[in-house]
Amino acid sequence: MLNRLKRLFGRRSVAPSSSPASSDSPVGAPGKPDSPAASSAKPDDLPAPPPARAKVRDIRMEDIDTDAIQVLRRLTRNGHVAYLVGGCVRDLLLGRSPKDIDISTSARPSQVRRLFRNSRIIGRRFQLAHIFFREPGGRAEKIIEVSTFRAYHGGNENSEDLLITRDNVFGTPEEDALRRDFTVNSLFFDIERGEVIDHLGGIEDLRRGVIRTVGDPDIRLREDPIRILRAIKFAARLGFEIEPATLKALRVHRWEIRRAAAPRTLEEILRILRSGAAVPAFSLLGETRTLEVLLPEIDAALHRDESLVDVYFGVLGEFDRRVAAGETLSNAVVLTSILLPLTPWPGGQGQRGFAEVRAAVLELLDGVLQRLRVSRKDSEAVRQLMLSIRKMAPGFQARRFSRTVLSRRPYFRELLTVFSIHCRARRCWTEALQDWEDRLPPAERTPARQPSSGPAGVRREGNGRRRRRRGGGSRRTPVGSRSPRTHSDKSGS
Repeated sequence: MLNRLKRLFGRRSVAPSSSPASSDSPVGAPGKPDSPAASSAKPDDLPAPPPARAKVRDIRMEDIDTDAIQVLRRLTRNGHVAYLVGGCVRDLLLGRSPKDIDISTSARPSQVRRLFRNSRIIGRRFQLAHIFFREPGGRAEKIIEVSTFRAYHGGNENSEDLLITRDNVFGTPEEDALRRDFTVNSLFFDIERGEVIDHLGGIEDLRRGVIRTVGDPDIRLREDPIRILRAIKFAARLGFEIEPATLKALRVHRWEIRRAAAPRTLEEILRILRSGAAVPAFSLLGETRTLEVLLPEIDAALHRDESLVDVYFGVLGEFDRRVAAGETLSNAVVLTSILLPLTPWPGGQGQRGFAEVRAAVLELLDGVLQRLRVSRKDSEAVRQLMLSIRKMAPGFQARRFSRTVLSRRPYFRELLTVFSIHCRARRCWTEALQDWEDRLPPAERTPARQPSSGPAGVRREGNGRRRRRRGGGSRRTPVGSRSPRTHSDKSGS
Protein backbone atom coordinates (compact mmCIF):
# COMPACT_ATOMS: atom_id res chain seq x y z
CA MET A 1 0.00 0.00 0.00
CA LEU A 2 2.91 2.36 0.68
CA ASN A 3 4.17 2.06 -2.91
CA ARG A 4 0.61 2.50 -4.10
CA LEU A 5 0.33 5.78 -2.20
CA LYS A 6 3.68 6.97 -3.55
CA ARG A 7 2.57 6.29 -7.11
CA LEU A 8 -0.71 8.05 -6.45
CA PHE A 9 0.74 11.24 -4.98
CA GLY A 10 3.56 11.27 -7.50
CA ARG A 11 1.14 11.66 -10.41
CA ARG A 12 1.06 15.46 -10.30
CA SER A 13 4.32 17.34 -10.36
CA VAL A 14 2.75 20.57 -9.11
CA ALA A 15 0.38 21.24 -6.25
CA PRO A 16 -3.29 21.59 -7.15
CA SER A 17 -4.70 25.08 -7.44
CA SER A 18 -6.14 26.47 -4.25
CA SER A 19 -9.12 27.77 -6.18
CA PRO A 20 -11.58 25.07 -7.26
CA ALA A 21 -12.81 27.34 -10.05
CA SER A 22 -9.46 27.57 -11.84
CA SER A 23 -9.04 26.41 -15.41
CA ASP A 24 -7.48 23.11 -14.36
CA SER A 25 -10.09 22.32 -11.73
CA PRO A 26 -10.78 18.60 -11.35
CA VAL A 27 -14.06 17.02 -12.33
CA GLY A 28 -16.90 18.15 -10.09
CA ALA A 29 -15.24 21.37 -8.91
CA PRO A 30 -17.62 24.26 -8.28
CA GLY A 31 -17.58 27.00 -10.85
CA LYS A 32 -16.88 24.61 -13.73
CA PRO A 33 -19.79 22.34 -14.70
CA ASP A 34 -18.83 18.85 -15.76
CA SER A 35 -19.07 18.19 -19.46
CA PRO A 36 -20.88 15.00 -20.56
CA ALA A 37 -17.61 13.54 -21.72
CA ALA A 38 -15.91 14.29 -18.42
CA SER A 39 -18.79 12.88 -16.39
CA SER A 40 -18.75 9.57 -18.26
CA ALA A 41 -15.00 9.24 -18.61
CA LYS A 42 -13.31 6.41 -16.74
CA PRO A 43 -11.27 7.83 -13.80
CA ASP A 44 -7.52 7.50 -14.20
CA ASP A 45 -6.98 6.71 -10.53
CA LEU A 46 -5.75 3.33 -9.39
CA PRO A 47 -8.30 0.49 -9.58
CA ALA A 48 -10.23 -0.39 -6.47
CA PRO A 49 -9.17 -3.52 -4.58
CA PRO A 50 -11.13 -6.72 -5.24
CA PRO A 51 -14.43 -6.95 -3.35
CA ALA A 52 -14.36 -8.30 0.16
CA ARG A 53 -16.63 -11.10 1.31
CA ALA A 54 -18.38 -10.64 4.63
CA LYS A 55 -19.67 -13.44 6.81
CA VAL A 56 -23.17 -12.54 8.03
CA ARG A 57 -24.34 -14.28 11.20
CA ASP A 58 -27.51 -14.35 13.27
CA ILE A 59 -27.95 -11.76 16.01
CA ARG A 60 -28.15 -13.25 19.48
CA MET A 61 -29.88 -11.44 22.34
CA GLU A 62 -26.82 -11.86 24.54
CA ASP A 63 -24.84 -9.76 22.04
CA ILE A 64 -27.15 -6.76 22.52
CA ASP A 65 -26.49 -4.14 25.17
CA THR A 66 -28.77 -4.73 28.17
CA ASP A 67 -29.60 -1.03 28.53
CA ALA A 68 -30.65 -0.93 24.85
CA ILE A 69 -32.98 -3.88 25.47
CA GLN A 70 -34.45 -2.05 28.44
CA VAL A 71 -35.11 1.07 26.29
CA LEU A 72 -36.69 -0.96 23.49
CA ARG A 73 -38.99 -2.87 25.82
CA ARG A 74 -40.14 0.23 27.67
CA LEU A 75 -41.04 1.86 24.35
CA THR A 76 -42.96 -1.20 23.10
CA ARG A 77 -44.77 -1.63 26.45
CA ASN A 78 -46.05 1.91 26.04
CA GLY A 79 -47.52 1.20 22.62
CA HIS A 80 -44.69 2.40 20.37
CA VAL A 81 -42.85 0.57 17.60
CA ALA A 82 -39.11 0.46 18.31
CA TYR A 83 -36.15 -1.20 16.56
CA LEU A 84 -32.40 -1.33 16.77
CA VAL A 85 -31.21 0.42 13.61
CA GLY A 86 -28.25 1.40 11.48
CA GLY A 87 -24.64 0.70 12.25
CA CYS A 88 -25.25 -1.34 15.39
CA VAL A 89 -27.37 -3.86 13.42
CA ARG A 90 -24.73 -3.95 10.68
CA ASP A 91 -21.95 -4.60 13.20
CA LEU A 92 -23.92 -7.26 15.06
CA LEU A 93 -24.55 -9.12 11.79
CA LEU A 94 -20.82 -8.99 11.05
CA GLY A 95 -19.92 -10.28 14.51
CA ARG A 96 -18.45 -6.94 15.59
CA SER A 97 -19.01 -5.06 18.82
CA PRO A 98 -21.09 -1.93 18.02
CA LYS A 99 -19.49 1.39 18.88
CA ASP A 100 -22.83 3.15 19.23
CA ILE A 101 -26.36 1.97 19.99
CA ASP A 102 -29.07 3.61 17.88
CA ILE A 103 -32.81 3.07 18.23
CA SER A 104 -35.61 4.28 15.97
CA THR A 105 -39.18 4.46 17.20
CA SER A 106 -42.64 5.73 16.36
CA ALA A 107 -42.53 7.81 19.56
CA ARG A 108 -41.91 11.54 19.13
CA PRO A 109 -38.92 13.11 20.93
CA SER A 110 -41.19 14.67 23.57
CA GLN A 111 -42.79 11.27 24.26
CA VAL A 112 -39.36 9.66 24.66
CA ARG A 113 -38.41 12.41 27.07
CA ARG A 114 -41.46 11.71 29.22
CA LEU A 115 -40.72 7.97 29.33
CA PHE A 116 -37.06 8.37 30.30
CA ARG A 117 -36.11 10.84 33.01
CA ASN A 118 -32.43 10.19 32.20
CA SER A 119 -32.79 11.68 28.71
CA ARG A 120 -32.65 14.99 26.93
CA ILE A 121 -33.64 16.24 23.49
CA ILE A 122 -30.87 17.50 21.21
CA GLY A 123 -30.50 18.66 17.62
CA ARG A 124 -31.41 21.59 15.42
CA ARG A 125 -31.50 20.08 11.95
CA PHE A 126 -33.53 17.20 13.38
CA GLN A 127 -34.46 16.42 16.95
CA LEU A 128 -33.67 13.19 18.75
CA ALA A 129 -33.29 11.98 22.30
CA HIS A 130 -30.14 10.95 24.13
CA ILE A 131 -30.68 8.52 27.00
CA PHE A 132 -27.83 8.44 29.51
CA PHE A 133 -26.61 5.41 31.45
CA ARG A 134 -23.66 4.87 33.75
CA GLU A 135 -21.11 2.25 32.83
CA PRO A 136 -20.15 -0.35 35.48
CA GLY A 137 -18.09 1.46 38.10
CA GLY A 138 -20.10 4.65 37.82
CA ARG A 139 -17.50 6.73 35.99
CA ALA A 140 -17.99 6.59 32.23
CA GLU A 141 -21.26 7.68 30.68
CA LYS A 142 -23.00 5.67 27.95
CA ILE A 143 -25.45 7.29 25.53
CA ILE A 144 -28.19 5.48 23.63
CA GLU A 145 -29.56 7.59 20.80
CA VAL A 146 -33.29 7.38 20.09
CA SER A 147 -34.71 8.95 16.95
CA THR A 148 -38.23 9.07 15.57
CA PHE A 149 -38.97 7.37 12.24
CA ARG A 150 -38.56 10.04 9.58
CA ALA A 151 -39.75 10.32 6.00
CA TYR A 152 -37.45 11.01 3.07
CA HIS A 153 -37.62 14.79 2.73
CA GLY A 154 -35.39 15.28 -0.32
CA GLY A 155 -33.50 18.49 -0.97
CA ASN A 156 -34.71 22.03 -1.42
CA GLU A 157 -37.42 22.87 -3.90
CA ASN A 158 -34.79 24.40 -6.17
CA SER A 159 -33.61 21.41 -8.22
CA GLU A 160 -30.15 22.91 -8.61
CA ASP A 161 -29.62 22.87 -4.84
CA LEU A 162 -30.20 19.45 -3.30
CA LEU A 163 -28.54 20.18 0.04
CA ILE A 164 -30.84 19.11 2.88
CA THR A 165 -31.25 21.86 5.48
CA ARG A 166 -34.36 20.49 7.24
CA ASP A 167 -35.00 16.85 8.09
CA ASN A 168 -37.68 16.78 10.77
CA VAL A 169 -40.49 15.16 8.77
CA PHE A 170 -41.76 12.15 10.71
CA GLY A 171 -42.73 8.97 8.86
CA THR A 172 -43.01 5.17 8.90
CA PRO A 173 -40.27 2.52 9.32
CA GLU A 174 -40.31 1.91 5.54
CA GLU A 175 -39.88 5.64 4.84
CA ASP A 176 -37.15 5.82 7.48
CA ALA A 177 -35.18 3.09 5.69
CA LEU A 178 -35.40 5.04 2.40
CA ARG A 179 -33.86 8.17 3.91
CA ARG A 180 -30.76 6.40 5.28
CA ASP A 181 -27.39 6.85 3.61
CA PHE A 182 -26.27 3.31 2.64
CA THR A 183 -28.07 0.00 2.27
CA VAL A 184 -25.88 -1.67 4.90
CA ASN A 185 -27.06 0.99 7.38
CA SER A 186 -30.77 0.65 6.53
CA LEU A 187 -31.36 -2.56 8.52
CA PHE A 188 -33.72 -2.81 11.51
CA PHE A 189 -33.72 -5.46 14.24
CA ASP A 190 -36.92 -6.35 16.10
CA ILE A 191 -35.96 -7.82 19.49
CA GLU A 192 -39.52 -9.05 20.16
CA ARG A 193 -39.53 -11.30 17.07
CA GLY A 194 -35.77 -11.76 16.91
CA GLU A 195 -35.62 -10.90 13.22
CA VAL A 196 -33.83 -8.46 10.92
CA ILE A 197 -36.05 -6.24 8.79
CA ASP A 198 -34.44 -5.49 5.42
CA HIS A 199 -36.34 -3.21 3.04
CA LEU A 200 -33.48 -2.41 0.62
CA GLY A 201 -31.24 -5.45 0.21
CA GLY A 202 -28.78 -4.42 2.89
CA ILE A 203 -28.05 -7.99 3.99
CA GLU A 204 -27.06 -8.98 0.44
CA ASP A 205 -24.71 -5.98 0.21
CA LEU A 206 -23.22 -7.03 3.55
CA ARG A 207 -22.57 -10.52 2.17
CA ARG A 208 -21.01 -9.08 -0.98
CA GLY A 209 -18.95 -6.53 0.95
CA VAL A 210 -20.36 -3.51 -0.88
CA ILE A 211 -21.04 0.10 0.18
CA ARG A 212 -24.00 1.34 -1.88
CA THR A 213 -26.10 4.47 -1.46
CA VAL A 214 -29.84 4.19 -0.90
CA GLY A 215 -31.24 5.57 -4.16
CA ASP A 216 -29.44 7.58 -6.85
CA PRO A 217 -25.91 8.36 -5.61
CA ASP A 218 -25.73 11.57 -7.67
CA ILE A 219 -28.69 12.88 -5.69
CA ARG A 220 -27.99 11.37 -2.28
CA LEU A 221 -24.38 12.57 -2.09
CA ARG A 222 -25.37 16.11 -3.07
CA GLU A 223 -28.16 16.13 -0.48
CA ASP A 224 -25.63 15.47 2.27
CA PRO A 225 -21.96 15.66 1.13
CA ILE A 226 -20.80 14.20 4.46
CA ARG A 227 -22.00 10.86 3.04
CA ILE A 228 -18.91 10.97 0.80
CA LEU A 229 -16.67 10.80 3.87
CA ARG A 230 -18.88 8.19 5.51
CA ALA A 231 -18.66 5.96 2.43
CA ILE A 232 -14.87 6.14 2.58
CA LYS A 233 -14.85 5.49 6.34
CA PHE A 234 -17.11 2.43 6.14
CA ALA A 235 -15.26 0.97 3.15
CA ALA A 236 -11.94 1.30 4.97
CA ARG A 237 -13.14 0.11 8.37
CA LEU A 238 -15.14 -2.87 7.10
CA GLY A 239 -12.76 -3.83 4.27
CA PHE A 240 -15.58 -3.35 1.75
CA GLU A 241 -15.48 -1.91 -1.75
CA ILE A 242 -17.53 1.09 -2.85
CA GLU A 243 -20.09 0.15 -5.50
CA PRO A 244 -19.04 1.55 -8.95
CA ALA A 245 -21.92 4.03 -9.40
CA THR A 246 -21.44 5.32 -5.86
CA LEU A 247 -17.67 5.60 -6.38
CA LYS A 248 -18.12 7.55 -9.61
CA ALA A 249 -20.60 9.97 -7.97
CA LEU A 250 -18.24 10.34 -5.01
CA ARG A 251 -15.42 11.51 -7.30
CA VAL A 252 -17.67 13.82 -9.32
CA HIS A 253 -19.31 15.53 -6.35
CA ARG A 254 -16.42 15.61 -3.88
CA TRP A 255 -16.25 19.43 -4.00
CA GLU A 256 -19.74 19.53 -2.48
CA ILE A 257 -18.07 18.71 0.84
CA ARG A 258 -17.21 22.41 1.15
CA ARG A 259 -20.93 23.16 1.39
CA ALA A 260 -21.40 20.97 4.45
CA ALA A 261 -21.27 22.49 7.92
CA ALA A 262 -17.63 22.75 8.99
CA PRO A 263 -18.19 21.18 12.45
CA ARG A 264 -19.75 18.09 10.83
CA THR A 265 -16.84 17.84 8.40
CA LEU A 266 -14.31 18.10 11.24
CA GLU A 267 -16.19 15.48 13.25
CA GLU A 268 -16.08 13.05 10.34
CA ILE A 269 -12.35 13.70 9.75
CA LEU A 270 -11.64 12.84 13.38
CA ARG A 271 -13.82 9.74 13.17
CA ILE A 272 -11.91 8.55 10.10
CA LEU A 273 -8.55 9.09 11.79
CA ARG A 274 -9.73 7.28 14.94
CA SER A 275 -11.58 4.51 13.11
CA GLY A 276 -8.76 1.98 13.48
CA ALA A 277 -8.48 1.97 9.67
CA ALA A 278 -6.85 5.36 9.06
CA VAL A 279 -4.28 3.93 6.63
CA PRO A 280 -6.75 2.43 4.10
CA ALA A 281 -9.06 5.44 4.55
CA PHE A 282 -6.20 7.81 3.75
CA SER A 283 -5.45 5.75 0.65
CA LEU A 284 -9.09 6.06 -0.48
CA LEU A 285 -9.08 9.81 0.20
CA GLY A 286 -6.07 10.10 -2.08
CA GLU A 287 -7.34 7.79 -4.82
CA THR A 288 -10.68 9.62 -5.06
CA ARG A 289 -8.92 13.00 -4.80
CA THR A 290 -11.10 13.87 -1.85
CA LEU A 291 -8.04 14.76 0.22
CA GLU A 292 -7.44 17.90 -1.85
CA VAL A 293 -10.94 19.10 -0.88
CA LEU A 294 -10.75 18.05 2.74
CA LEU A 295 -7.17 18.93 3.70
CA PRO A 296 -5.59 20.79 0.73
CA GLU A 297 -2.47 21.68 2.73
CA ILE A 298 -1.63 18.01 3.26
CA ASP A 299 -2.51 17.06 -0.32
CA ALA A 300 -0.27 19.80 -1.76
CA ALA A 301 2.62 18.86 0.56
CA LEU A 302 2.40 15.19 -0.47
CA HIS A 303 2.63 16.12 -4.14
CA ARG A 304 5.62 18.42 -3.50
CA ASP A 305 7.56 15.99 -1.33
CA GLU A 306 7.06 12.25 -1.88
CA SER A 307 9.03 11.43 1.27
CA LEU A 308 6.11 12.74 3.34
CA VAL A 309 4.07 9.75 2.18
CA ASP A 310 6.29 7.55 4.37
CA VAL A 311 5.79 9.94 7.30
CA TYR A 312 2.00 10.02 6.99
CA PHE A 313 1.86 6.27 6.43
CA GLY A 314 3.79 5.84 9.69
CA VAL A 315 1.67 8.35 11.65
CA LEU A 316 -1.63 6.85 10.51
CA GLY A 317 -0.28 3.37 11.22
CA GLU A 318 0.45 4.53 14.77
CA PHE A 319 -3.12 5.80 15.07
CA ASP A 320 -4.46 2.41 14.02
CA ARG A 321 -2.13 0.53 16.35
CA ARG A 322 -3.08 2.65 19.35
CA VAL A 323 -6.82 2.48 18.63
CA ALA A 324 -6.57 -1.31 18.36
CA ALA A 325 -4.84 -1.34 21.75
CA GLY A 326 -7.74 0.62 23.29
CA GLU A 327 -5.95 3.96 23.59
CA THR A 328 -8.04 7.12 23.30
CA LEU A 329 -6.50 9.87 21.16
CA SER A 330 -7.74 13.37 21.95
CA ASN A 331 -8.72 15.85 19.25
CA ALA A 332 -5.59 17.88 19.97
CA VAL A 333 -3.30 14.86 19.62
CA VAL A 334 -4.85 13.77 16.31
CA LEU A 335 -4.82 17.24 14.75
CA THR A 336 -1.30 18.01 15.91
CA SER A 337 0.00 14.68 14.62
CA ILE A 338 -1.35 15.20 11.08
CA LEU A 339 -0.33 18.87 10.86
CA LEU A 340 3.17 18.49 12.30
CA PRO A 341 4.69 17.10 9.04
CA LEU A 342 3.72 20.37 7.32
CA THR A 343 6.27 22.21 9.48
CA PRO A 344 10.05 21.70 9.78
CA TRP A 345 10.78 18.60 11.86
CA PRO A 346 12.51 19.75 15.08
CA GLY A 347 16.23 19.19 14.93
CA GLY A 348 17.73 20.91 17.93
CA GLN A 349 17.52 24.46 16.60
CA GLY A 350 18.34 27.24 19.04
CA GLN A 351 16.19 30.10 20.19
CA ARG A 352 16.64 32.09 16.98
CA GLY A 353 15.54 29.20 14.76
CA PHE A 354 12.72 28.42 17.16
CA ALA A 355 11.30 31.92 16.73
CA GLU A 356 11.27 31.53 12.95
CA VAL A 357 9.56 28.15 13.16
CA ARG A 358 7.04 29.56 15.62
CA ALA A 359 5.92 32.19 13.11
CA ALA A 360 5.52 29.55 10.37
CA VAL A 361 3.55 27.24 12.69
CA LEU A 362 1.15 29.96 13.79
CA GLU A 363 0.55 31.05 10.19
CA LEU A 364 -0.30 27.47 9.18
CA LEU A 365 -2.58 26.88 12.14
CA ASP A 366 -4.48 30.14 11.75
CA GLY A 367 -5.60 29.05 8.29
CA VAL A 368 -6.32 25.38 8.94
CA LEU A 369 -7.99 25.65 12.35
CA GLN A 370 -10.20 28.52 11.27
CA ARG A 371 -11.33 26.76 8.08
CA LEU A 372 -12.17 23.55 9.97
CA ARG A 373 -13.90 25.55 12.74
CA VAL A 374 -11.91 23.80 15.45
CA SER A 375 -13.12 24.76 18.91
CA ARG A 376 -11.18 27.39 20.82
CA LYS A 377 -10.14 24.87 23.47
CA ASP A 378 -8.76 22.39 20.92
CA SER A 379 -7.15 25.19 18.86
CA GLU A 380 -5.23 26.45 21.87
CA ALA A 381 -4.17 22.91 22.71
CA VAL A 382 -2.93 22.26 19.15
CA ARG A 383 -0.92 25.51 19.14
CA GLN A 384 0.63 24.62 22.49
CA LEU A 385 1.59 21.11 21.35
CA MET A 386 2.94 22.23 17.96
CA LEU A 387 5.23 24.78 19.58
CA SER A 388 6.26 22.77 22.63
CA ILE A 389 7.21 19.60 20.75
CA ARG A 390 10.25 21.42 19.30
CA LYS A 391 11.65 21.56 22.82
CA MET A 392 11.66 17.77 23.09
CA ALA A 393 14.22 17.32 20.30
CA PRO A 394 17.66 16.09 21.42
CA GLY A 395 20.06 18.98 21.84
CA PHE A 396 17.44 21.71 22.13
CA GLN A 397 18.73 24.54 24.28
CA ALA A 398 17.28 27.88 25.19
CA ARG A 399 17.53 30.32 28.03
CA ARG A 400 15.33 29.43 30.99
CA PHE A 401 14.36 26.11 29.39
CA SER A 402 14.08 23.13 31.75
CA ARG A 403 13.11 19.60 30.79
CA THR A 404 11.88 19.01 34.32
CA VAL A 405 9.55 22.01 34.15
CA LEU A 406 8.23 20.93 30.73
CA SER A 407 7.49 17.42 32.01
CA ARG A 408 5.29 18.92 34.75
CA ARG A 409 3.14 20.97 32.43
CA PRO A 410 -0.54 19.92 32.40
CA TYR A 411 -0.34 19.20 28.65
CA PHE A 412 2.78 17.02 28.88
CA ARG A 413 0.90 13.71 28.57
CA GLU A 414 -0.59 14.75 25.22
CA LEU A 415 2.72 16.27 24.15
CA LEU A 416 4.50 12.99 24.85
CA THR A 417 1.87 11.07 22.88
CA VAL A 418 2.45 13.23 19.79
CA PHE A 419 6.23 12.97 20.19
CA SER A 420 5.97 9.19 20.56
CA ILE A 421 3.75 8.86 17.46
CA HIS A 422 6.23 10.77 15.31
CA CYS A 423 9.36 9.18 16.73
CA ARG A 424 7.97 5.72 16.03
CA ALA A 425 6.59 6.74 12.63
CA ARG A 426 9.94 8.25 11.58
CA ARG A 427 12.01 5.59 13.39
CA CYS A 428 14.19 8.14 15.14
CA TRP A 429 15.24 9.38 18.57
CA THR A 430 14.56 6.16 20.46
CA GLU A 431 16.73 7.17 23.41
CA ALA A 432 15.24 10.66 23.62
CA LEU A 433 11.74 9.20 23.60
CA GLN A 434 12.61 6.77 26.39
CA ASP A 435 14.09 9.61 28.46
CA TRP A 436 10.90 11.67 28.12
CA GLU A 437 8.70 8.66 28.90
CA ASP A 438 10.70 8.07 32.09
CA ARG A 439 9.68 11.55 33.23
CA LEU A 440 6.01 10.57 33.47
CA PRO A 441 4.69 10.20 37.03
CA PRO A 442 4.84 6.52 38.05
CA ALA A 443 1.04 6.21 38.15
CA GLU A 444 0.79 7.19 34.47
CA ARG A 445 3.43 4.82 33.14
CA THR A 446 2.53 1.63 31.36
CA PRO A 447 4.72 -1.39 32.14
CA ALA A 448 6.66 -0.77 28.92
CA ARG A 449 7.42 2.77 30.05
CA GLN A 450 8.67 1.96 33.53
CA PRO A 451 12.27 3.16 33.95
CA SER A 452 15.00 0.63 34.52
CA SER A 453 15.95 -0.23 38.09
CA GLY A 454 18.89 1.41 39.73
CA PRO A 455 19.84 5.00 40.60
CA ALA A 456 18.93 6.27 37.12
CA GLY A 457 15.38 5.00 37.51
CA VAL A 458 14.76 6.57 40.94
CA ARG A 459 12.72 9.76 40.75
CA ARG A 460 11.19 11.88 43.45
CA GLU A 461 7.48 12.52 43.25
CA GLY A 462 7.71 15.95 44.82
CA ASN A 463 9.29 19.01 43.32
CA GLY A 464 11.40 19.65 46.40
CA ARG A 465 9.98 23.12 46.91
CA ARG A 466 7.61 24.43 49.52
CA ARG A 467 4.78 26.69 48.38
CA ARG A 468 2.82 29.01 50.59
CA ARG A 469 -0.84 28.09 50.50
CA ARG A 470 -3.49 30.78 50.42
CA GLY A 471 -5.09 31.11 53.81
CA GLY A 472 -2.00 29.87 55.60
CA GLY A 473 -0.58 26.44 56.17
CA SER A 474 2.38 24.72 54.58
CA ARG A 475 1.07 21.37 53.43
CA ARG A 476 2.66 20.24 50.18
CA THR A 477 0.96 17.89 47.72
CA PRO A 478 3.28 15.55 45.82
CA VAL A 479 3.22 16.14 42.08
CA GLY A 480 2.54 12.48 41.42
CA SER A 481 -0.72 12.64 43.40
CA ARG A 482 -2.23 15.58 41.55
CA SER A 483 -4.95 14.96 39.00
CA PRO A 484 -3.45 15.85 35.63
CA ARG A 485 -5.40 18.52 33.77
CA THR A 486 -5.63 17.30 30.23
CA HIS A 487 -7.67 18.46 27.28
CA SER A 488 -10.93 16.70 26.60
CA ASP A 489 -10.66 13.31 24.92
CA LYS A 490 -14.19 13.46 23.61
CA SER A 491 -14.12 12.80 19.95
CA GLY A 492 -17.74 13.03 19.02
CA SER A 493 -17.31 9.73 17.18
